[in-house]
Amino acid sequence: MKFKIRNIIVIIFLLIFGVRISSQYVSDTYVFEIGDFKYVDDYPCVNYDANKLIVPGSDSLLVELYNRIDQVAAMGQGQISILHIGGSHVQAGIFSHRLRENFRALIGDYTSSKGIIFPFRAMGTNAPTNYKMSITGNWTKARCIERNPTIPLGLSGAAIKTSDTEASVVFDLKSNDSIPWEFDRLIVLGGDKNGEVYPKLVCEEDTLVPYSFEDGAYRFQLPSEQSKGKVIFSGANNVSPLVFRGLIPENSFSGLVYHEAGINGASVPAWLRCNLFEKELSYITPDIVIFGIGINDANISPLKFDKEKFKSNYRRLIERIRRVNDKSVFIFITNNDCKLNMKSVRTDYNPNTIKVEQAFIELASEYSGAVWNLFRIMGGPGSSKDWVAYDLMQNDRIHFKREGYELLGDLLYNAFVLDYRNLNINE
Repeated sequence: MKFKIRNIIVIIFLLIFGVRISSQYVSDTYVFEIGDFKYVDDYPCVNYDANKLIVPGSDSLLVELYNRIDQVAAMGQGQISILHIGGSHVQAGIFSHRLRENFRALIGDYTSSKGIIFPFRAMGTNAPTNYKMSITGNWTKARCIERNPTIPLGLSGAAIKTSDTEASVVFDLKSNDSIPWEFDRLIVLGGDKNGEVYPKLVCEEDTLVPYSFEDGAYRFQLPSEQSKGKVIFSGANNVSPLVFRGLIPENSFSGLVYHEAGINGASVPAWLRCNLFEKELSYITPDIVIFGIGINDANISPLKFDKEKFKSNYRRLIERIRRVNDKSVFIFITNNDCKLNMKSVRTDYNPNTIKVEQAFIELASEYSGAVWNLFRIMGGPGSSKDWVAYDLMQNDRIHFKREGYELLGDLLYNAFVLDYRNLNINE
C-alpha cells in the first residue's frame, strides 16, 4: 500500500509539473518508474545475470535514497550528489562520465552541475576528456600516491602550488558530448596559509572577486550561467604561495550531480593521506559514494594481503564520509579480474581478488550498503583474457578500453535502476 500511495503522489506531481514519465505494466497495475535501462550489446564474455546490486545487510538507506530520488523527480527541485572515488579507472574519466550522463537522465534531462574538476595535465598525467583545463605559470605538484605529499591534499587527491604572479587556471566544462554543462557559482579549493591571496574569476567580460572565503575555499557568484572561465592568482608570491586543489562548478538546476575523484595507482591508504578530504567533502555532501578502490591494494603477494587490514583502512575512510553525511549510500565495486603484476610474482589470475570481493560484501553488510560485483560480471577468475579477446580490455588485463569502460557505465547504471524498480515493487 505504501508503494501505491507514494507512486500515485509522484504521478500527480509529474503531471502537474510536466515531467516526462514512463510506465511499465506490473501485476495488473501501471506503476511509475524512473529511468530507462540502457541498451547494451550481447557480449559472450559478460555474465549479465550477475549484473545487479547485492545488498547483504539492511536496505534502509537505499529506501531513503530512492524516496529522495522520487521527490526530486516529482517536484523538479533538489539535487542528489554522487561521488565516485578510485584509481586509474576513475581518473581516465570514461567510466565515470558515462555514469554521469546516465544518471543525469535518470529523472529527466535536467542540466545538473558538472562535479569537481582538476587540471591533471599539469601533473604530467592523463586527464578526463569530458572537460578542458590548463594552467599558466610555474607550479609544483603533489598526489596522494606519494608517501609524504609536500602539499596538503583534499577531495581531488591532487594539488599544485605556485608563487608565480602570472599563474592562472583556464577551464571549459564543454566536452565532446552535447550537454550544455553550466555554472553560476564556483568554489575554488585551495588558498594560501595566511588567507591573504584572493584569486579573481574572469568569465567573458566580467572580472569577479570571491564573495566569501573560508579556510581552504573561495566562493564566487556569477550574474549568469557560464560554461568556461579563468581563475587568476595574481597575488601569489614567495611569502604567500598559493595551493590549488580543484574547482567545483555549481548551479541551482535539479538533478543528480556526479563528482569523480580518481588518482592513478591510488589505494585506500593513499586516500587516507588526504588530510583535507573530509573538509572538502562537506562542500558536496554526497548522497551516494561509489567506491572503486581496491585493485592497487590487492596488487601484492597473496601471502602478504591482509583482508582485515584492508577492511580496517576502508572503515577509516568510510567514517570520514559518515561524519559529513551519515545517510550516504555506499556502493562497492569489486576489483575486476586481472593479472597479478609484480616484478617478483606474475600470475595469470590474482587470487587476492576473491578476498577483496568478500571484504566488500562484509563492509556492505556492516554499513547498509551494496556491492556491484564486477569480478563475477566479467566471469570470475581468468575472465579478463576473454574481455581482451572481445576488444573491451587492454592487453595488460587491468585497464579497459573506451568501449569497455562505457559498457561498465551502462551496466552499473542498469543494475542501479533494476534495484530501484525491484525495491519499489516489493514495497
